[in-house]
Amino acid sequence: MNKLHSLCKQLLADIQRFWLAAVLALLYLMISNYFFRTPCPVAILLHFPCPGCGMTRAFKALFHCRFDRAVQCHAMIFLWLPLVIYYCIFRYFFQKEPPLFLPICIGIGLTSILYYVCRLLSGSAFLLVY
Repeated sequence: MNKLHSLCKQLLADIQRFWLAAVLALLYLMISNYFFRTPCPVAILLHFPCPGCGMTRAFKALFHCRFDRAVQCHAMIFLWLPLVIYYCIFRYFFQKEPPLFLPICIGIGLTSILYYVCRLLSGSAFLLVY
């Protein structure tokens, strides 16, 4: 019971700390999706895909168990989502910083950049803009 109490306490502290940023991000997402059909500021301003273009659609596809669609939208979701889960488990259940988190982030980030370049060269990234 004490573990659950500390988990809730940490979660509430994080919510209190980041509530304004979360509300502003949600507001931005709603407005940009309504007017531009995409949350990506790079795609809105430049009509050019950014390295993360397709990640939201990939997450939605995963949520609906459409793994093939998730890969089509953005295959890096299968690296970034487990990293977020890994971070949350350590932050809220073990209440400490996850070991090797920064090197893992750098590795996944470099892999994502390489994936982005491959998508640009193949032309598949342009299919996701609008």
